[in-house]
Amino acid sequence: MIYAVILCAGQGKRFGGMKQKLLLNQKPVFIHSVNSFVHSKIFDQIICVFPQGEESFFESEIRKINDNISIDLVAGGKERQNSILNALRFIENQFSIQSNDMVLIHDSARPFADENMIQDILSALKDYPAAAPGYKISDALKIVSDEGLIEKDVDRKSLWAVTTPQGFHLKTLFKLLSQETNLLYDETSLFMKQGYKVKLIETGRYNLKITYPEDFKIAEKLV
Repeated sequence: MIYAVILCAGQGKRFGGMKQKLLLNQKPVFIHSVNSFVHSKIFDQIICVFPQGEESFFESEIRKINDNISIDLVAGGKERQNSILNALRFIENQFSIQSNDMVLIHDSARPFADENMIQDILSALKDYPAAAPGYKISDALKIVSDEGLIEKDVDRKSLWAVTTPQGFHLKTLFKLLSQETNLLYDETSLFMKQGYKVKLIETGRYNLKITYPEDFKIAEKLV
């Protein structure tokens, strides 16, 4: 089976509130993300991980999606890893994880993931245990001191920005995440740490993550 896990449980500390609930073109941001996966017609099951205490809001919005695909709600945890584990445990309990199952993990604050990106990630999982979208860094990068002084340049030649959705062989992800106690940047870090190859899929820069208020203003112009 092919699963999608949409992470909506963040508290939005840098934004100043839950940006996934903000209305973007008359729909909450997280619904745009969910719809990217629903409309692809690829997934057998979609799991939406909601913040503690927000189930009624997320459930009411999910009900408005007119499609035959099953979307389940799972409560999030304290950290990103806990939220993903909650979703994977739900999958294991409800469906029993099989060796050929695949899962895509997506940040709900990225409302512009499209079907081509999703297809490319899934295609890469035929040959690799993990895959992620990304793009080359084009800005000049500097190391800056605590006092705000530029200390040195960073060679950007081999630097890429990695986004989501990130795809994984589900059984391997569940095993590794269940054993990990340290906080990681993302799930690809976990695979790299254990010596697995992670395929990077080059995408455009349109896959914006809404992190700060100015990002939301950009998203309003893009939608």
